[in-house]
Amino acid sequence: MEFTSSELRAPVNFVFMCATAVIAIFLTGFAYAISDWRTLELTACLLPIIVFFIWTFVPESPRWFIGRKRFREAEAILEEVIKNNIKQHEEVLGILTDDEEETLFENSFQENIPEKTIVNKEENYTFIDLFKTWRIALITLNICFGWMVCSMLYYGVILKSVDMAGNRYLNYLLMQIVEVPSNYASYYFFIRFDHRKPISFFMVFSGLNCIVSNFVTEGSFWIPLILVVLGKFGISAAFSSIYLLSAEIFPTVVRTNGLGVASMTARIGSMLAPFILHLSYYVKWLPLSIFGVLSFISGMMILLLPETKDKDLPQTLDDLTNRKNF
Repeated sequence: MEFTSSELRAPVNFVFMCATAVIAIFLTGFAYAISDWRTLELTACLLPIIVFFIWTFVPESPRWFIGRKRFREAEAILEEVIKNNIKQHEEVLGILTDDEEETLFENSFQENIPEKTIVNKEENYTFIDLFKTWRIALITLNICFGWMVCSMLYYGVILKSVDMAGNRYLNYLLMQIVEVPSNYASYYFFIRFDHRKPISFFMVFSGLNCIVSNFVTEGSFWIPLILVVLGKFGISAAFSSIYLLSAEIFPTVVRTNGLGVASMTARIGSMLAPFILHLSYYVKWLPLSIFGVLSFISGMMILLLPETKDKDLPQTLDDLTNRKNF
């Protein structure tokens, strides 16, 4: 995201999320062909190993270097982009904000300063900085809660679908196929409206479908499945959107820390999902109702976050704190 301008963030995010959906669709075929879950798990673990080596060829973000006052390395990355993509100098600088571009030019004289002199000026940030002021702490907690609920519903409805009537492989396949149109829906709403309301809408939409599915007659097979698929549609769109919104909200100096903390809380949500589903042995309608209520609450809370549409990425913690729309 730090390599793209504000106009291209949504399209890039759409491509990334669709790639994830396509891989999940192929996983259905692997699961059908490999009956042993241990073998399936080992097979699925091969892809992250490949990605690990691919990431070694991805350059660091020049915006991150500028935020850390490592201007020589930022210039080197931008020059490499200009050379490899045959772009004009002005086009490449378009990924930077006016302040970042000005800072880079003002400090271009540091090319002749020893590297250790520049590194000494670098400030180190940790996840603790996400909670240093009450405003940033509230933003962080709101985002983390949204990630946790999205992950909880995302995996919860998938686990629910394979236990519903019908073929579990077909049910799972439907859950993954619906991600492609859901990602397009999130992309369409992102470019047409602001960046908070679509997430709020999709989370409320998903929650309502989960709750309504509890009141469908037991004799019907397709209607409950369709409602759960619609719930998956909504939460998939919200999940792909909240990732982009979070990346746009967290300042460059703590963006990795912020996304890491949010991802950690998402894992908590995914771990809680099967335990919540287990409550159906006691009260059948309780799990999906819990999912629905939490999704509704989080959807409303998302509206309290700062708006990011067509805005430059914040560079420092002060940039986030001083945003007028928060």
